[in-house]
Amino acid sequence: MNPGDAMVNVNATVVLDNVVAVNWAPFRTLPPGSRTPPMRSARTRQGVLDRLSLVAFAELQAKEGFLWAIQNLKDASDGLRIAWGTLAQEEEKHLNWLLSRIRSLEGDPSERPFPLDLWESFTRCRSAEEFCRFMARAEDRGRVGREKLALILAETDVISAELFGLIAREEQAHIQLTEQFFSTAAHSDS
Repeated sequence: MNPGDAMVNVNATVVLDNVVAVNWAPFRTLPPGSRTPPMRSARTRQGVLDRLSLVAFAELQAKEGFLWAIQNLKDASDGLRIAWGTLAQEEEKHLNWLLSRIRSLEGDPSERPFPLDLWESFTRCRSAEEFCRFMARAEDRGRVGREKLALILAETDVISAELFGLIAREEQAHIQLTEQFFSTAAHSDS
């Protein structure tokens, strides 16, 4: 599989009266306070699909988080907003790679519902600096998780393992890009 083979516009953000409504398709979301069903064994096709869907949904939430920050965090510099736009495109690229892999395994990304915890955490940020710091930590946690998945899946699904490894490497560049704005974001209102 070539990650760039399938590009699909999977969702859109709509803002009406300052209320953000995100189309989370093709995923299903859980009501607040609900827990995600346990993951199945990574040694099974269903377990691989669970992990692909989980990471794909995280990529979608990150993409939407960057787009939300561009619109809502007024203390962000123009350069930071441009960087966030670039990162939103990167997150969508990763999302499409993962959805393509799910489809190649004849999976359904809507099979498992997921909570909106990550998205809700992003939208609680009240400044560009807070968002940058939070997003960098989230990206780093995701990078570490994808590296672990690449190792675990190397035994059962080499293609998915390679995809997780590639995304983990690209996430490192995302972290570095946001880190270069920390001092800028910290002093943007001066």
